[in-house]
Amino acid sequence: MLSNRTPSRRGSDASINGNYPPPPISMKSFGERQREIAREATPPIPDSQLIKDEFVIILETGELIVYSCTDGKIKSSNMITSIYGTETDLKILSAKKIRTPRINDRIVCQMSNSDLIVATVINNSWKFRKLAIKQGQYNQENKFIRPSSTAIAPSTSANDFTSMYKEKPQATPPEIKGLKLNVSCIVPLEFLGMIVVVKNLVCELIDIQTGIVLKQFHIANFKPNSFRVTHSEPTHCKFCGCASIQALSIVYEDYDSSTIITQTYKIDEQRSKSNICLRVERDPREIRCLGFNAVSEHQYWFRNVVSWEMTDVNMIIGIIKKDKVDNDEEGDESEKMVANVKSGDKFDQLVENRCLTSLRNRRKHGKSSGSKSLNDIYEGFIVTVSDGKRSYYQLPTIEGEKHRDFSHERINAIERYGFKSIICNFGNLLEIYYLGNDKLIEQDIYYNPDVWSQDNKSTLNGTRDSTNRPPQNSELLFINKRRTMGRRK
Repeated sequence: MLSNRTPSRRGSDASINGNYPPPPISMKSFGERQREIAREATPPIPDSQLIKDEFVIILETGELIVYSCTDGKIKSSNMITSIYGTETDLKILSAKKIRTPRINDRIVCQMSNSDLIVATVINNSWKFRKLAIKQGQYNQENKFIRPSSTAIAPSTSANDFTSMYKEKPQATPPEIKGLKLNVSCIVPLEFLGMIVVVKNLVCELIDIQTGIVLKQFHIANFKPNSFRVTHSEPTHCKFCGCASIQALSIVYEDYDSSTIITQTYKIDEQRSKSNICLRVERDPREIRCLGFNAVSEHQYWFRNVVSWEMTDVNMIIGIIKKDKVDNDEEGDESEKMVANVKSGDKFDQLVENRCLTSLRNRRKHGKSSGSKSLNDIYEGFIVTVSDGKRSYYQLPTIEGEKHRDFSHERINAIERYGFKSIICNFGNLLEIYYLGNDKLIEQDIYYNPDVWSQDNKSTLNGTRDSTNRPPQNSELLFINKRRTMGRRK
């Protein structure tokens, strides 16, 4: 009887590992079925109704004009009237567009009274809101309303570390009425969702979503249209998972001289806490990751620069003149010469100096009378903004350069081309300069894994350029995960 009894226990694979075959029909949730029904019932929108390209113009009076590039229709709205009313004399000083992943495109405008207006497109219509600037709330303890019976005084709280991590307020110089040294401007940090707003001799790093001021920076008097802000490649914070950067740099050209000034802010501690955490809603009791309250400033000055431009890879590419006397040394020599002049010999000294100056100029023109190549006059340089290291390079030769005379030509304009190159105008000639591979156009630099693919291959072969560039990573490629999965479907 016992020998004929069949075993009731299942096999080890089924009982221990649970390797059951998958069900033949995939089960869908109720929400997925409802979305499929709604998708099938809704007719597709024709391409003629989709707004593909629009040209947006913002006037000083607050008028926002949208010009459709497909049908030529024009829509207009006034952001100042919609927020402040009709009886106001405010005007817009500057405006910038911000494109942040997973958020609608926005336009941030700076008003004459230092207010910020954010314009967003929602359902093909523009919505305006005034961004409330919150000073002194970064890295501060959140104040919760507690009952009076359980309230604890801040001084007697056992978990109060505000005094330890409280950021020291910086002394802001008093503003003189009517004196404005720097032009008001906005520099967007699109990937971070933040902006840098210039207010005379102070610029502020502001979060667009909350309006919290993360950091105030003191700057010098710069030339118009020379203010730049750059940062290292974003990565994840090792402790809280938010976005973090290794360094933030402010770059501008001095107003009185051809000197580039870079102000780099980074954490000097060579430990695991070397990145700046960009979490806005910070608490001073958070001691695992460090924010802008723990950064230190490093300044680097580069003199005698003819033209330069900032790239998207945290690097400056520029051109200088060879064998050019430093502006500061030239100024010191002129001061010494004036100090040595006696009161009775001013006229004789003036004639003598005038003659010497004419001889110097004659000698310079005599040297430059011959035909010169581009490398005899100019020299290229690259500055790594994070550490301030500068490397010099010879400008590459071009076809037909032997038949050209560059001695009387100067750089008329310089602009950024692509994400790591610049384009210069020498007379009637346009030159593109870059370092590394020839892949110059890349729209989503932080989302594409093969931006530095060609350069990484050359690194393995031992032929990488000598420029010290921080290592590149692809930790933030998860942003395009949904987009990639949608394309596969």
